[in-house]
Amino acid sequence: MAGGPAPARAQTGQAADSPAGLWRKAVETCRANEDWYPERAAIVSEVRSGRKKLVSLTEMAFSFRPAAQGRLRVELESSRRNGVDTTEKMRSKPKVFGPLKGLAHGDVATNSVSLSESPFDPGAQEGVSFASREERQAISGRSCRRFDFTFRAAVAEDGVAQGVTWSGRAWLEEESGRPVRLEFSIAPLPPRFRRAWIVYDYETEQPDRWVVKSVTISGQGGILFIKRFFTVTTTFSDFRRNPATARIP
Repeated sequence: MAGGPAPARAQTGQAADSPAGLWRKAVETCRANEDWYPERAAIVSEVRSGRKKLVSLTEMAFSFRPAAQGRLRVELESSRRNGVDTTEKMRSKPKVFGPLKGLAHGDVATNSVSLSESPFDPGAQEGVSFASREERQAISGRSCRRFDFTFRAAVAEDGVAQGVTWSGRAWLEEESGRPVRLEFSIAPLPPRFRRAWIVYDYETEQPDRWVVKSVTISGQGGILFIKRFFTVTTTFSDFRRNPATARIP
């Protein structure tokens, strides 16, 4: 990336206090915590017009339970759109979606995110490039160092794996290397999207646990001259360890 150190890849044998060593700590944090899963998730989706007038407000609650072969079963507990109960209607729709599909139209059926992809995944480091920056920032009371990164990931759309690239910033705690926040965009964007920005905030309160606390997706989409601005926030809670080491779909 221009304007700083050349992109690097995480390698073994790096000093723990070096940039590559700090990234390696983040990868090891991911490895040690990959069997945590949330029992609950709450989604709040807000779609506004080009004049920023509220078009729709959707609130959904999900529960997660262990299933066969280390997977998790997702169940919709409640759904409301503009104050109207839509739970039964939404229960008839598919439960697994790509993180951005449908948001350009304000389609509340697809307001979900995937946690199975991560630039800290130990098995995905060949697809990750990063460059440390001198910038520091206090986030959630932690002194964090900025890393610019790109990550080649795969997103399942309608049962077909499609390659996407995440590009953005990772904020790692300077002492422990624990990721505290991810901020990134993806390319290519889904059809009818003009921009999208995704923020992962990780829990910092529990020293023996590292999990995604919330995911916020914001951006703009639309058709022709019809603009839509959206913000979707997913908050996860009630974490447990899955003895089958499940990965969230």
